[in-house]
Amino acid sequence: MNLTERLLDSAITYYVPNKLIYDKAAEGDKLRGRLDERNVELTCPHRNNRVRPSKQGGRALRRYRRRWIIARTISWLHDVRRLVTRYELYSFLFHSFAKIASVMILLTRSWPESDKSAGNRSRYRLLPSIGDQGSISYSRPVVFWAVLYHTSIISRFEHRV
Repeated sequence: MNLTERLLDSAITYYVPNKLIYDKAAEGDKLRGRLDERNVELTCPHRNNRVRPSKQGGRALRRYRRRWIIARTISWLHDVRRLVTRYELYSFLFHSFAKIASVMILLTRSWPESDKSAGNRSRYRLLPSIGDQGSISYSRPVVFWAVLYHTSIISRFEHRV
C-alpha cells in the first residue's frame, strides 16, 4: 500500500476526487492500476527510464504544468502566521481567518502597483460599469465588500452547525 492510497482511504469527506495531479514520484503502473480501480485518473509525467509506452495524452500533461498555481497560493497562505500556527480553539474561527487571509491576498495581488502609489481613487466606482464588449465589471472595492459580506455570513452559519 502506497502513501497516496492511505491518503485516499483516510479521506475525511465522502467525496473522492476523480483526478489526481502528482509529481514523478507517484509514477508507476501498479499505483496507476490501483487508482484506476477507484476511478481516479492519475496525472503525472512519466519517469525518464520508463520502458512501456505512455498512458496519458498531452492534455493531461498540460494540466500538470499549471500545478504551480496551487503551490503558489498555498505558499501565500503560509505567509499568514495565524494560519500556519493554529491559535484558535474553534474551527469556525480558523476558517474565518483563512477567508480573511484569502481576501487580503486577493486584494494585494490584484491591485496594480501604479494605483498603490497614486492618490487617485476616483476611477474605482462603487457601481458596476459596462465594459467594451458589454460585460459588467465591478470595481475592486465592490468585490471586496461582497466577498467580506459573504465570508461573514458563512462564518456566522458555520458556528451554529
